[in-house]
This record gives sequence, structure tokens and C-alpha cells, in this order.
Amino acid sequence: MNRGIGNVFRELSQERLMRRLNRLYRFKNVLQAPYDHSTDPEVDNKMFATYTASTSLKNLPDNSFDLVWNFGFVQRQLDLIYDMVRVSRRYVLAFVPNGLNPGNIVHWAYHKVYGGPCDHPERGDRRFMSLPGLNSLFQTVNLEVLEAGYVDAPIWFDTAVSLAEVAGSSSKKYLKFQLPEWLLSVERLTMPFGKIMAHYVYSLGKKES
Repeated sequence: MNRGIGNVFRELSQERLMRRLNRLYRFKNVLQAPYDHSTDPEVDNKMFATYTASTSLKNLPDNSFDLVWNFGFVQRQLDLIYDMVRVSRRYVLAFVPNGLNPGNIVHWAYHKVYGGPCDHPERGDRRFMSLPGLNSLFQTVNLEVLEAGYVDAPIWFDTAVSLAEVAGSSSKKYLKFQLPEWLLSVERLTMPFGKIMAHYVYSLGKKES
């Protein structure tokens, strides 16, 4: 997959969060479903000893995974939350784009100018692309929200499109590079403004006993 600086930063920030959650809740086996081109399951699940990745939750047995999670899906397929709860034994985790990030204006303008369907995670029902919105979705299926917050808050806004795309290219073009983990220290400055600066919102819920 093409991995620009934004995607690499997101992976590092998300990894730090999920390692902390794994230490707290000790997930025994994990399911990432669905997933698409916007994520790399091997990267996003490397902190778990046992994980499964699937493009669908259908036909998976009830109560079969300790944690069920996905990235950028529930706001565009709201009924997924029911299958996530059904397949999970205990925990449900979801990440959605932050609808309040100012970069959404660039994303909207890009599709307005160049047209074509959007295949970025930054689409769906905007009511649920916020912390209160995502928490309310969890509460509608009787999930107890254990924690919720912001992730991936670099110093740049989330445009969801590469500079090459903004310039008119029909394909994403990225340089290959590695980001040092110390770069995440920038989040200490930006996370207090996470409501605007964070690219994604997350909620972790627990099923009723």
C-alpha cells in the first residue's frame, strides 16, 4: 500500500495507544474487521500475540474474539456495530475520522473539483465523526464506554489526500521513508487541542455482563 507521512504518523500514534490498551485489558485474541486499503493489518495488529483480520464480520461466530475493532468504518456502515458486538466476547474498539478537523475543507474541495467517488476513510455519517457521536453510537448497543479520546494529532491538518492528488494527479504518490518514533513527542503539544488537531477519534466499549 502507499504510505505517506500522514499514514506512518497515524500508525505510530495508534500503535502507542493500542499497546497501552493491551497492557490494561490483556486482550487474548483480537479481530480487525472489516479492513480495507487504508490499513495494513500486519502493522496495526503487531502488538497482539494472536489476531485475525477479515474484510467482513458476516458469518463469524458469536462471542468468538476478546476484542473486535476497525478503523474508519462504523460511521459509514452504522449496522456494523451490531455485528461487532455480536462477535465480541468482551470489548469493542472503533476509530472514526475527526469531523471537526479543518483539513476536511481541503478534502471536500478536492472531490468537488475533481469529482469521482471518495475511497478515503473520511466519509460517512458526520453525526458519528466526533467523540460525543461515537460514544452515543456505542451506547445505543449497550456498550459501556471505558475510555474515549483522540489519536493521530500531528502539526498538520488531515486533508485525507496527498499533495500529488491536490495538484491533480489521479493516483497517490508518496516518498518511501521511516519516521522516527520520537516525532510522536509533537503530540504533547497538539493533543491538548485534539478536538481540532487530531485526525481520528476512538472509543473503547465493554459488553454488558
